[in-house]
Amino acid sequence: MVRGVVYTHSAGVCHHDVSLENFLLDADMNAVLIDFGMAEILTPLTSSDDGGGGAGEQRWAPIACMRKGKSRYMAVEVYNKHAGTNDPCALDAWSLGVCVFFLATGRFPWTSRDEGANTTDAHFRFIVCDGKLREFLDYKCVGPLDARA
Repeated sequence: MVRGVVYTHSAGVCHHDVSLENFLLDADMNAVLIDFGMAEILTPLTSSDDGGGGAGEQRWAPIACMRKGKSRYMAVEVYNKHAGTNDPCALDAWSLGVCVFFLATGRFPWTSRDEGANTTDAHFRFIVCDGKLREFLDYKCVGPLDARA
């Protein structure tokens, strides 16, 4: 899954709808990212545009914050429609993180069935605002992560 999203970004495309529903398995059991209906072609930055990046690292121009994709997978700034621009790869990475969280715990990180990440959700406030992701995973996974090896 991660490789698919990284490849998409390296090709200059932001998916905008990374979710478990948009991955299929091929004959070799590799996850394949599908449904590029909301995708956006990215504009590359030159090193003079953003002060440079790591050696060989491609950087993309920020995009306007648009509400695309499924709310349960949206980055909080997209869900809450914050004005401004965002790193397109970071938005997809957030959604990928929600996918990984679900695969690891069997549930979405937010308590609301219809809403995504927002400050009115008790789990979101605990995990993101209070910085307690590890404690949340220990609790939801029934026992400390360190005890499982």
